[in-house]
Amino acid sequence: MAGNLIYITDAGRAALVAPGNTGTTAREVTQIGLATATFVFKPEMTALPSELKRITTFGGDTVAKDTIHIVIQDDSADQYTLYGFGLYLDNGVLFGVYVQNDPILEKASASMLLLAADTVFASIDVSKLVFGPTSFLNPPATTDRKGVVELATQAEVDAGADDTRAVTPKTAAARYAPLASPAITGSATITSAPGDADAQLAIKGQAGALNREAKLRLYGTFGSSNIDTSTRLIASIRAAFTGGAWGRESVGFWINDGTANDAASDAKQKRVMNLTATGVQIDGGLSTTARPTWAGATPWDSANVTPLDKNAGGQVNATVTLYGAGDYGSQLVFNSNGYTPRVQVQASTATWMVTNGANTAANLSVTNGGTVIARGELKAGGGTSQLAPDGNLNGSLWGGWLSNFLPNNYVNRAGSTMWGRMSFTRDGWQADIGLRNNRPGFDSWTYLRARDNGGIEVINSAYNSVTWGVDDWGTMYMRGQQVLNTDGNLFCAYRGAWMNTILDDLYNRDNSKANAGARVQWDSGVNNFGTIDRLNGALPAPWVVCGLSGPGNGTANAIVVYGVVLRNQ
Repeated sequence: MAGNLIYITDAGRAALVAPGNTGTTAREVTQIGLATATFVFKPEMTALPSELKRITTFGGDTVAKDTIHIVIQDDSADQYTLYGFGLYLDNGVLFGVYVQNDPILEKASASMLLLAADTVFASIDVSKLVFGPTSFLNPPATTDRKGVVELATQAEVDAGADDTRAVTPKTAAARYAPLASPAITGSATITSAPGDADAQLAIKGQAGALNREAKLRLYGTFGSSNIDTSTRLIASIRAAFTGGAWGRESVGFWINDGTANDAASDAKQKRVMNLTATGVQIDGGLSTTARPTWAGATPWDSANVTPLDKNAGGQVNATVTLYGAGDYGSQLVFNSNGYTPRVQVQASTATWMVTNGANTAANLSVTNGGTVIARGELKAGGGTSQLAPDGNLNGSLWGGWLSNFLPNNYVNRAGSTMWGRMSFTRDGWQADIGLRNNRPGFDSWTYLRARDNGGIEVINSAYNSVTWGVDDWGTMYMRGQQVLNTDGNLFCAYRGAWMNTILDDLYNRDNSKANAGARVQWDSGVNNFGTIDRLNGALPAPWVVCGLSGPGNGTANAIVVYGVVLRNQ
């Protein structure tokens, strides 16, 4: 762990103050506490939160003016996850803590904890802290201090970005080429900003003798027709003062002469091109994939010029422009036995035209905006389809002229007569027809709509209520209420009942009434109810009085009342 900021407690800062506030005093770190959970640091804390235990197996040393290198060791059988640690002074004060949200490490019971950390103190003099024995302290090595250093891998040496790991001779040899006769594998890039006296790469003939040249050799492997994959000399570039001094400079391009050159000898090569200050010398034929220029001009040859013969004709493979002054410019005239139609343009109308043989009318015109104008009929499909000047169309799709097809197959909005069935349909739609009353002072609608599962509905003007409907079997509904069945039964909403129920009730009432002229009959035997004074003036329902008995001058307590139950027939 490198460069971790440690938090100093208020008590720890006070412990470094000498008695009488006369300066600072040295203190020894004697214990390190281990925290097994993360926490929020508070300057006033005096104990390490979530502290598992304190250990004394540690060492420390100052490695910078604000940094101490600490090595903590725990070889106990404890198992825990470490989130932070605290430094305790010789007087028992919690001096400082380090904590983080993620685990620093996890220790198993069978493992040993060995943690090396560089702790940074932002606001105190770390030289005032003293640590115990440092027999196992391994500070990181620097250019000024001995210590532990990690050896760099070959990949790290090749990357060249690590400034803390050490390079071995073997990894250095694989990375860097020697000064004498280096063999470089892979791509090489030389980057600089050369002036007028140097270059990114300079190839020099060795001084000390005449006629020494600068040479660059190019190697490759055979093509697919040979199983030998060894590299062979192919060509070379040589620069020299040819037979003289200044003014005799030349650069030659050499290539194998076509015979075997396993020895990679210059004697088996021939020069194919030589550059001097006066020009270029080609030794042999010259074949170019692009047309050269001569004195700044492009030469004409069989590939870029095909002469047009007025008798034999010819082909032009590029744009041909006909230019002429005036509104009509130049014209392309065709002549076949005196018939001379032509193609021409008119600048003032931005139109090109195909004119008749007499050049008196444009049979076909196309404007710059794309409008096509024909003087006569347009025909397509070998003449089977026609567009007449009056706009009428004739073709097999219409079975003749469109002017005949339309009135025979489509309805005129202004009024027409139809025969045969008319269907209104669309996916996801209840077909409907809107009927508008647009008389003066009125503006209302009535809609006829196909009903779900068959039938028809009448919808109000606001199109938010079905006022009348009949289903697929003939049952009638008004405002959603079933009111008339196919058997003639009618629902009487004011009575809340169907007509058959109302009639049945009336029939039942008629059956229980007496016929006209019927006499009332007794429906029981005569019952003696006792004397009048005991009846309180009336017989109990449904009894009626049928007789009285008693002495001729009897009083109420002597007259007996008799009663029977009557029926209507």
